This record gives sequence, structure tokens and C-alpha cells, in this order.
Amino acid sequence: MLQTTQSDSHVRSIPPLFYNDRLVCVSQIDAQRETEMISEFKEFINKGGVFEAAVGLIMALAFAPVVQGLVDFMIMPIVARIFGKPDFSELKIGLGGVDADGNEAAIQYGSWLTVVIGFILIALVIFMLVKAYNRANPPEPEDDSPSAEDLLTEIRDSLARG
Repeated sequence: MLQTTQSDSHVRSIPPLFYNDRLVCVSQIDAQRETEMISEFKEFINKGGVFEAAVGLIMALAFAPVVQGLVDFMIMPIVARIFGKPDFSELKIGLGGVDADGNEAAIQYGSWLTVVIGFILIALVIFMLVKAYNRANPPEPEDDSPSAEDLLTEIRDSLARG
């Protein structure tokens, strides 16, 4: 047994630890586990596309007000011209009675309708932007040439035939 600390009149001892067939201290094991965890985390960040997803999320959050402004200031006025109202929040079905604040109890389907129309318009705008982006940046054609492994196999086979 290894004696580690001595306090007052007794000696505390811990059994020796073996890690990968070596005698080590607990702190060495913790440091090695920490190093392994950091390595795994770096591999996860680099391989998992986490960085690309984070950039995409940040760009989406920055782009959302632009699309919302397009819907609010350019498209909804056209909807208002067609239907006579830019905002349907006044549409509701009264249920009779009032709540504790004195507001009429009602199903406000107009507010929900405004949100749904806004969502559909935003989705349409984003769809058109993605479609335009895909048209401007077509995917690269796949290379039909044989791989290096196929060429080496062919060379090996031709040498074997002699």
C-alpha cells in the first residue's frame, strides 16, 4: 500500500492503481482521461460539421430580420390591397363574457391567420432564394475516371498476365 497523507495520529493509505499495465497515481489517470476527452471533442467538432451548423444558424438568425422586413413592408401591403386589411388581428369569434382584466373572451383567429400568412410568405421567399442559389451554383459533375485503386488493380492484373 502507498501512504499518501498523514493527519493527526493515523495514516491514510490507498491501494496502488494500474492503468494500461503501469503503476500510476489517480491524478495521472484524471489528466489522461481529460486529454482523451479533449481529443475526442476536437475530433467531434472537426468531423461532425458542428462548425458549419453553427455558422448556418448564425447566418439564419442574422437573415431572419431581412426576410421579415421583406414580408412586412413589401408583401403584406400587397395582401392588404387584395383583402383590404394588412393585419387580420381584429378578426375574432366572441365567446361572451370578459376575463379578469376586462378583455372580451374571444377566439382570435385573425392573429393566428396573420402569423400563418407571414410564415407561408417567409417560407416562399426562402424557397425562392435557395432555388436561385442552387441555380447560380450548380453541383460539380462527378468524375467518371477510374480511381487510383482501380488503376493499380488494372496494372497488377496486366503484370500478372505477363
